[in-house]
Amino acid sequence: MANLTININGIEHPIYNNTGSTEIALPDLAEDDCWREHATEFVDNDIDSCYRYDLGNGNSLYIDCEQGAPSCLSIDTDSMIEHLRDWWSNTNDGMVEFAEWLAGWGLDGLAVLTKANEGDEGPFRVWHEPHYPGTCNAPQPGFAHKYSTDDEVVNPDQDEGIWEFATYEQAAAYVHEYYNEPSTYDGIPQCNVLSHGQAGADRLTIVRTDD
Repeated sequence: MANLTININGIEHPIYNNTGSTEIALPDLAEDDCWREHATEFVDNDIDSCYRYDLGNGNSLYIDCEQGAPSCLSIDTDSMIEHLRDWWSNTNDGMVEFAEWLAGWGLDGLAVLTKANEGDEGPFRVWHEPHYPGTCNAPQPGFAHKYSTDDEVVNPDQDEGIWEFATYEQAAAYVHEYYNEPSTYDGIPQCNVLSHGQAGADRLTIVRTDD
């Protein structure tokens, strides 16, 4: 319920208070041209951004922005990842998995996945974490995707979506092949033939699909 408001740099914004508490002290952002810099936590995906202000007693003020402008304000006890999960649930059309969506915000998608163990029931997926420290526009972490290799299809190498492995052994075979596929260089696996800015092969993790 939007029963609170806050003035941000001269503009009044409603706040959705999801805590039920009325004893909340808000930060003073009324005449602060640098209000973004004073946030406790900040994340962005190049288009949208989110600023969290610690209000004490486990409460946080979240300011969601679209292209830099505040679009939705709320007070909650959620962590940043929990807050973004709600955002993802309300806006995502099922085309992007939550873990990959988090990676687009610069957060650890693997943190919301469950690592698989041999003997678990499938299906399984493989999570790739590229290693490009400090490189602009580096590949983002994400699931292994399956690509068509049928020469008869209209678009060879077409992305067929996230690769799901029926058994742990199939997923482990994919990981083994990634780390051991030979390259055109004698004795060097293909995964160690590095691209510009790459500091090492991807780190691969077999995860369950029941999250």
